[in-house]
Amino acid sequence: NATMSGYVGDLNERQEQGLKELKSRLSDIWKDEFTDPLLLRWLRAREFDVAKAEKLFRENSIWRNKNGIDSLVETYQCPDVLKRYFPGGMCNHDKEGRPLWIMPTGNGDFKGMLQCVSVEAMVKHVTYQVELIAAEMKKQTEKLGKLVDTFTVVVDYENFSLKQIYCLQVIEVTRRLLVLYENHYPEMLERCIIINAPSFFPVFWRLIRPFLTERTANKMEIFKSEGWQPVILKHVDPPHLPVHWGGHRLGPNGDKRCTDMIN
Repeated sequence: NATMSGYVGDLNERQEQGLKELKSRLSDIWKDEFTDPLLLRWLRAREFDVAKAEKLFRENSIWRNKNGIDSLVETYQCPDVLKRYFPGGMCNHDKEGRPLWIMPTGNGDFKGMLQCVSVEAMVKHVTYQVELIAAEMKKQTEKLGKLVDTFTVVVDYENFSLKQIYCLQVIEVTRRLLVLYENHYPEMLERCIIINAPSFFPVFWRLIRPFLTERTANKMEIFKSEGWQPVILKHVDPPHLPVHWGGHRLGPNGDKRCTDMIN
């Protein structure tokens, strides 16, 4: 069957062949952690074009070494302004045990933060956050005895103002982050649920869509102010989800947004 999904246990002949070929092409930099599920992420991200997947994979290895990404979780020094104001955080797991990241983007004054830190620093901060998620996926894999190699994210645009979009640096950061994801963490996203998208969201989407692959864009569901609650609850059990987003979880002192976990 030509339309296999490209995941372990669901490969057609061309995909099997592609996986074999990628392994032999990477023999000079081989590490035991290059598992089939990992390599298949890179192959799916490039529609099983082995040469493209190899190029992406090698460039990523070089990038990780050069920037000390393997030890980033231990070594990262977070700028104070980002620690205080950069929105988001890991909040338990979805029903499949994948890390759940909630990002109240609308509450972040990215324009203001970028007056205090560079685009580079903000990209590094998000890289650190993605590495935290990757570490959590590893833990969940061991704990549940099944592969967890994706995460679920909820992006909440409530209170997002147009002035953020008119800031070139904000657009630049967004572009850099999408490129970071596609080049260094391909296929790591299980789903992205965007909620409370403002009326001008289509304008923003048109600016960022060119930086996403078709596969990634298809993992995104976009809602205005209604209809998203049942979708989140389809994927996340209420005790794991803060009250503010339709769950049952309260933070200290009855905090509905669980700011103990989510900035």
